[in-house]
Amino acid sequence: MTEQATTPQVPNSEETKLLIKFPAFRHAGTVYDLSHLDPSVVQYIQPGTDTVAAKVYNVNVIYTQHCFTRDIPRSGAYDQTLAHKDGKEVRLFDGGRWELSKRQPGIVRALTERTCRHAKENNFVTVEAATEDGDVLEYDIFFVASKAMRPGFINLIIQSAYLREQKQTGKRVSFLTILFSALSGKKLRS
Repeated sequence: MTEQATTPQVPNSEETKLLIKFPAFRHAGTVYDLSHLDPSVVQYIQPGTDTVAAKVYNVNVIYTQHCFTRDIPRSGAYDQTLAHKDGKEVRLFDGGRWELSKRQPGIVRALTERTCRHAKENNFVTVEAATEDGDVLEYDIFFVASKAMRPGFINLIIQSAYLREQKQTGKRVSFLTILFSALSGKKLRS
């Protein structure tokens, strides 16, 4: 698996809408850089066998603001200076989620080496289980994969990421199987 150094080149306007570059978030005199969540292209390689050639998957990786924000409380007061707008919705910037989001590009690059599971919303989840200090951390990253308009490419949208709220029990699935299905336009059964 290698990361390609180019940015996605997508001619279709529907896909262009997905390529969000988040500006740095400023709050109380602190600047929170979000460039680690810029769209990128990652290349995943499925090794060949004696009878089947190796396969290369070119993947547009796109992050959403749910990776570093949280819901606005339904009732009660909240700090409105934490409001983050992405054009579709307003959520609250979350410093803890932002800190954890710095791990996401590395986790995404290593998805072929990780356990993925079906999740409830026809998406998939992978879990980061330990911190760099060795502390136990259950950090769920939810994503969907679909065929891109650009021939031979797949869109991988990182929908959300947060500390575990409940144990993920969905059926296990290989990330390469997810990519193959997305490129083929087939839906995986959960």
